[in-house]
Amino acid sequence: VTFVAWQVGHLAVGQYRLALLVLRDPLPSDEQWISASFIDHFRPGSVPDPAVQSDLSAQEIRDVFERVHEQTLAELNKLSIDRINDPVSPEHPMFSTLGGAIRWSTHHEYTHAGQLSLLRRLLGYPPLW
Repeated sequence: VTFVAWQVGHLAVGQYRLALLVLRDPLPSDEQWISASFIDHFRPGSVPDPAVQSDLSAQEIRDVFERVHEQTLAELNKLSIDRINDPVSPEHPMFSTLGGAIRWSTHHEYTHAGQLSLLRRLLGYPPLW
């Protein structure tokens, strides 16, 4: 049904789309740290298939995840609080404002954190708390 590498890749794409791209349009330089093929592998609606992701190492997936997170934080730090209620376009079923998009990005991550926790337990690791 799923596996850790797909979850981490999907979280990177989710944060890129839900938090970063609501702040600004995609930039050509984005391709240097999150490629279109990476986005396609892990986009919403993609199938967690180990064969599809086999061309990416766990370290490459983690590196993209970390770069997206760093870039998102850097750009959020520049965000004026006055923009938090700005509408987003296109509207999303879970939010309609910039602040809602950022909030939903964290909720999306919580959902997948639960799935990662379950995978961890299925692999025989003890709970972290």
